[in-house]
Amino acid sequence: MPLLLFLLIACQTIHSRHVLRGNEFARDGLLKEAVNSYQLALKKNRQNWTAHRNLGLLLVKTGKYDRAIYHLTKSLVRFEKDFDTNFYLGEAYRAKERYSETIFRYRYALNIKPNAPQVLRSLGWTYYQINLLGEAKQVIRKLLTIERRDYNAAIILARIYLKEKNHQKSLDIIRTYGESANKNSLPYFQGLEGDVYLEQGKAKSAASLYFRALRSNPLLPGALIGLGKIFLKNGQNKKAILYLRRAERLQPRHTQVHLLLGEAFETIDVKKSLKHYQAYRRLARKKPVSPQQIALVKDKIKSLRQNR
Repeated sequence: MPLLLFLLIACQTIHSRHVLRGNEFARDGLLKEAVNSYQLALKKNRQNWTAHRNLGLLLVKTGKYDRAIYHLTKSLVRFEKDFDTNFYLGEAYRAKERYSETIFRYRYALNIKPNAPQVLRSLGWTYYQINLLGEAKQVIRKLLTIERRDYNAAIILARIYLKEKNHQKSLDIIRTYGESANKNSLPYFQGLEGDVYLEQGKAKSAASLYFRALRSNPLLPGALIGLGKIFLKNGQNKKAILYLRRAERLQPRHTQVHLLLGEAFETIDVKKSLKHYQAYRRLARKKPVSPQQIALVKDKIKSLRQNR
């Protein structure tokens, strides 16, 4: 959907020249000016639910999630049954890792549009992130019956099977969809196939696939993490750090990246190792991480501090 098409739906309610002007700015891609116009509308009338809604939608698009949640929640007074309001509120909650609220909003949006692909995709990915694999599989399979060539959905389904240790089903999906994947999607399938091989102990084949994926997309976190794991296992800690630091720049809140960097720095720079293990513990509080892993990292931190 074009960036501001959904904003215009709201014109059925409170009209103000600032809201209408904001819509015009947004339609022309002048997002800063649009935000300013919606804010002016709210200065004049704090109950301008259209301004709250349209401002909230723009803030989701620009990554200002806390403010987006505030304005979209306000707009529910008038837009409770509006599809975009619920979906983008779910997107904002997901970015803030507030998963129960995320799922509630996605499911509310699906009550309005039961087969909306973007909601099914986001809901399936959210279930995957919190390890509700059965629910994730059900949602993504439904999506693939609606959008048979949805490569992102296929990638999610392959990841689900990989997490379930069903390597063959994961490979079947990767190869079926990878054969017809476009140049943007293909590196993701290659990196995911590398993940399967790495779990099977085929590090050489995995590394080859990771390098192929990175040639097409140098900003692929999964392939960078995979190479970091391989070099770390081979005792090549400096090479591992090279790839893991690139992955960290792309995904600074990725728990596994910090865990691996903590391990890689243990014999090189204890201060940096501690920094990454502590980041892991902080981020893991909001993630579905095993208590055993958290306890292991806690012990590592204690040991490194004692041996400094």
